[in-house]
Amino acid sequence: MTSVFAARSWPIAPGLGAQKRTACVSKAQIVSIVDDDASVRVAMESLVRSQGLIAFAFESAEDFLRSPRVYDSACLVTDVQMPV
Repeated sequence: MTSVFAARSWPIAPGLGAQKRTACVSKAQIVSIVDDDASVRVAMESLVRSQGLIAFAFESAEDFLRSPRVYDSACLVTDVQMPV
């Protein structure tokens, strides 16, 4: 079973300059995938990228938490029954 949790969102304020808005949009397009099954990771990455988003896949929660993606992912897709 896979769950989707929107970690944060970056609304684009009308008063921001074009450069700042671009940075917000880029950051909001990052989706991190955590699953111990390699075939699920590949399939989820493909699905996310087919929608024009940036995908990063991780084999374990520890790998994700050690990565810089923990700070800039807009969405986290994770397997809820991973081994401990």
